[in-house]
Amino acid sequence: MKEIKKISIKEVVGWLVLGVFVIFVVYSFLNKNNINSNFQNNSLKSSISQINFQPIYEIGEGYEIKGRMPFSNSNSNFNDYLNYLIQARKDSFKKDLQMIDKSALPLEMQNITSTLLIDYSLLTTSSRMVSLLLNSEEYILGMAHPAHSLYSVNYDLLKSKDVSFDDLFNVPESDYLNVLANYSKENIQKQIQNGTYSSSLDYINESGGLLPELVNFHVFNITPSGLLITFSEYQVGPYASGITNVNIPWDKLKTIVNLSYLHSLIGF
Repeated sequence: MKEIKKISIKEVVGWLVLGVFVIFVVYSFLNKNNINSNFQNNSLKSSISQINFQPIYEIGEGYEIKGRMPFSNSNSNFNDYLNYLIQARKDSFKKDLQMIDKSALPLEMQNITSTLLIDYSLLTTSSRMVSLLLNSEEYILGMAHPAHSLYSVNYDLLKSKDVSFDDLFNVPESDYLNVLANYSKENIQKQIQNGTYSSSLDYINESGGLLPELVNFHVFNITPSGLLITFSEYQVGPYASGITNVNIPWDKLKTIVNLSYLHSLIGF
């Protein structure tokens, strides 16, 4: 029978210290990614928190305007530009109100309030750019259903201007519009085929909503994953189908986009 070796207290302490050290190293390694992830998330939250919103509310004879609009805590030029856009939308709505002929409407409709609802989606923020989508819903007395208007903003905080396609692309207008049109048509056809959007190729061809013309692609947002193009009701499908969008990855545009300027905007 073999003799059992006795372990000294010093050896026990040594093994305990080694075990604690190993646990610490493993924990530090596993937690490193979480720390980096939390740091990045906190940085993103800090950046987004620079854009807040303020309520919109106005009431007048026969109409009501309400919603919210974005504003920056530190950039007055951005705020002035958004105020200009929102005011222009209000003015357009009030102009439409003047076209109402109540005498031509049934009595039960004549006291219905016309409404304008304004909201936005914040899509990208960086130290240099804010990209958002303004969406308004207008109902004018006598309309069969509300109408929606879309306006995209890609505001360069350094240059104090809205980024245009001419800023973003380094090729002639006809070249980049053809690329946008071809990719969008292919993508929307896939949406129709897989049932995520209801329309038809005949509708698209007849509407002209994907022809390589600037008016068809003016609602765009610059995001880290690609160029997001939004299409309004009736543009590529009937009203009931609603709004749809196409995200074009930057690697599909790398030969025609101004990469140095894009990098400065979103920092990838």
